Amino acid sequence: MFSAPRANSPKRTKTAPKIDQMIQKVRRYLESRLTPSRLRHVEGVVETSLELAQRHGLNPEHAEQAALLHDSQKWRTTEEQLAACERWGVHLDADDRAHPSVWHAFAGAAFARKRFGAGEEVCQAARRHTTGWTDMSALDMALYAADFCEPGRPYPQAGEVFRESMRDLERGALLAMRYRLQFLLERGASIHPRTVEARNQLLRRLENSNGSG
Repeated sequence: MFSAPRANSPKRTKTAPKIDQMIQKVRRYLESRLTPSRLRHVEGVVETSLELAQRHGLNPEHAEQAALLHDSQKWRTTEEQLAACERWGVHLDADDRAHPSVWHAFAGAAFARKRFGAGEEVCQAARRHTTGWTDMSALDMALYAADFCEPGRPYPQAGEVFRESMRDLERGALLAMRYRLQFLLERGASIHPRTVEARNQLLRRLENSNGSG
């Protein structure tokens, strides 16, 4: 079950009845599918996404929906995630197919749209939360960072990424990418080219911004 928000969490804004009903349906679905540890992670991502949305003026409803839905298909095996992508008409390129760890994000985005009628901005953020993407929106970056730095994450870099994301979403997302790439390199794991492309673009954007200042 989802527990009560932390005392210092941002207050949930009043939402339209249809949106509130959708969120309650998503929560019931997650409670029936995800493990307790996965539910705690999702709760942490929701709290962190709402904090980032409040700090940076993002739509809190979209932030909550994307955070709730980002791991909605994590309960499936990777084979089932791939089958769901194929069933729901999700295009996976050769690099996507070579990295099973991203399949739940693609399946989750398609599921969010088909089952709950989530909008494209929400689905896009869910789709992009594992690899990052070029031309990431503010919501994309908020979810990407929140997934890395939610309070249940045990590694010390989580706090650093959270603080940086509260100051600047682009720098926070870039720092999360840096640590994820470092982790994969240390493990000798394959790196999805999209993460490298996203990191390089964010780096150039920040360099250009500093240069123009």
